[in-house]
Amino acid sequence: MTASFVEPGSGRVRPGHPAVAPLERLVAGAGDDVGPLLATLREHGIPAVAVADLVAGLATAAEWGEAVARSREKGERLRRATERAEAALAALGDQVALPGSSLGPAWSSDVDMLIRAAAVEEAEAALLAAGFLDLNPLLARLGRETADVRRFGAVAEGEVLGSVELCLRLHDDGPLAERAIDRAVRPAPGALPRLTPPDRALRRCGKVAARRHVRVRDVLELAALQEEGADLSHTGVTRVAARRCAELSDELAGARSGRGRPAASPVWVKARARGVRRKARRALRSGRVVVAFTGIDGSGKSTQAALLTESLGRVSIPSRAGWARIGFSGLPLLSLAARLGQRVLPPGSHSAQRARAGGVAGGSTPLTRRGALGWSWALAVTLAYLRNARRAARGPRGTVIVFDRALPDALVDLDQGFGGALDLRLQRRLVARLSPRADVVFHLRLPGAAAHARKADMFVPEVLDRYARRYEAVLQTLPGAIVLEAERPADRLAAEVLSTVAAGIDRPSRRAPVVAIPG
Repeated sequence: MTASFVEPGSGRVRPGHPAVAPLERLVAGAGDDVGPLLATLREHGIPAVAVADLVAGLATAAEWGEAVARSREKGERLRRATERAEAALAALGDQVALPGSSLGPAWSSDVDMLIRAAAVEEAEAALLAAGFLDLNPLLARLGRETADVRRFGAVAEGEVLGSVELCLRLHDDGPLAERAIDRAVRPAPGALPRLTPPDRALRRCGKVAARRHVRVRDVLELAALQEEGADLSHTGVTRVAARRCAELSDELAGARSGRGRPAASPVWVKARARGVRRKARRALRSGRVVVAFTGIDGSGKSTQAALLTESLGRVSIPSRAGWARIGFSGLPLLSLAARLGQRVLPPGSHSAQRARAGGVAGGSTPLTRRGALGWSWALAVTLAYLRNARRAARGPRGTVIVFDRALPDALVDLDQGFGGALDLRLQRRLVARLSPRADVVFHLRLPGAAAHARKADMFVPEVLDRYARRYEAVLQTLPGAIVLEAERPADRLAAEVLSTVAAGIDRPSRRAPVVAIPG
């Protein structure tokens, strides 16, 4: 059943309906600037597509159009994820039930499924057999596992659709799911049972009562449940949730000066204690996973890093990009020194990159690549690289840090940028010893000829062939890298990468050998 104030399928709210008044006031208060409006919608769990009819004046704004398209696409992915999960678990019959939402999949962040404790192993096996991705090892590694919840990634033809959660309780710290599953009803033959409106209301209210701050989405969810006949005065949890949602509605209407302190109900207190336990788990563990890609130019490092970050976001695992490269420090002092050198020194005397990229042999070595000046400059950019790389690897706990360059790239870049006339043993030693260690390194192996087809405007084939041989030499001294043939389709590589990362990874040795790169 879809709420009367929401269009079926799209999830767009119907302007003017009394239940939508809090949302209309929220949107009006955010103003016409797209940035603040999107931030407000995210804070309150509202998809952009839901308010498309409330902000018609933004229809021509590119940023707003992109946000609406993303939220619409996400709703479609979650609809497909629900269908796939329901098909995979169809044989379990009355062991599983779907809570569902009267607002539609566009409003959801994942797919929840209630399950009996005795059926968990059978359900997990059925999901894995249907091609779902087990996310629980990675969640445990990050310290993000939730008691009585098992999470899986829905995948269809290599595309990550979303997260599917098997929940043993009606809500966190709530009653076991058995009784609600017993009362669930089948909407159609062959479909999994759906929770009754009273049980859905108890589930939603348990979540609302546990929140630090109530959201407008919660107000609309409870309004939709009341339309279905759910009694929100039946239990203590539902009464607390209804009161908190009413207070938010009053605040948006200007009847209250600001949000008051949430009532210390048992559910709210348990939620706070659960949050403390989660933070303690992350503090006691390493709490983050570092993934890095390495390979010659054109191998697809940046593409695979972006695809991994996007896929992790789709299954609600936080990630962030990390980037550091020798010679690209971003430090004001080094940037100033480089600009001064380019102005003072004769053309071609501060870098040989163009000659190397074209395969030009011989010639004089630039001033900044020989002697005391060259050695000092190589040391300065090495230290700047280490500073940037180590800082980028110190992301928030419980996060996957994704680098599109790794230790082998740093060693090869150091040799290519400064090798030849300089003794770089100290710089190589510093890079090998002090670079942040990745939990897993994916080597995107690509022959020079294939790389040249992708980077013909930057390098000649001979240079890329030489680069490929140097990467192979470096990787022989750094065991543990996972080799992927980069000529394969990008989506297949991305699926293999995500599967490896999701399986959970042990942290490698903190030390690496000093590498001498052959010419």
